[in-house]
Amino acid sequence: MKSQSVSIGITINQKSKPMTVSEDIKSLVENQKFLNRRVLQNLEPLGVSENDERKLDFFFIAPDQKSASKLADFFKKGSDYRIYPPHHNGSTWSVTGATSPLSLSPHILDKWVEKMCILGQKFACKFDGWGTLVL
Repeated sequence: MKSQSVSIGITINQKSKPMTVSEDIKSLVENQKFLNRRVLQNLEPLGVSENDERKLDFFFIAPDQKSASKLADFFKKGSDYRIYPPHHNGSTWSVTGATSPLSLSPHILDKWVEKMCILGQKFACKFDGWGTLVL
């Protein structure tokens, strides 16, 4: 039987504008926690459970190259995450990367997305979601 890989995840909006300081971080965190549940529901029929650990691909939207580079540099220096060079697409910059294996427990994911949302705001960026590869 031939194996097939599928990437499952949900982002808020790939074309969303970067978060401004005045935007409500609490609302973003709550929305991301809600999306965690949806991703887990989509993964369950594929044989992935909340007891599993997976590398997570994550996405940030940045207002400019400077903000994107600062966020990427922060991750490179302060984490074991794999960070890809900031990418420019029209008027939007993005920062993407992948975590080391992380528990898919809703509690752990909720804490992780909260940290990512707050970190994004610190660098004038917006956490835009996560996904994972299913083999």
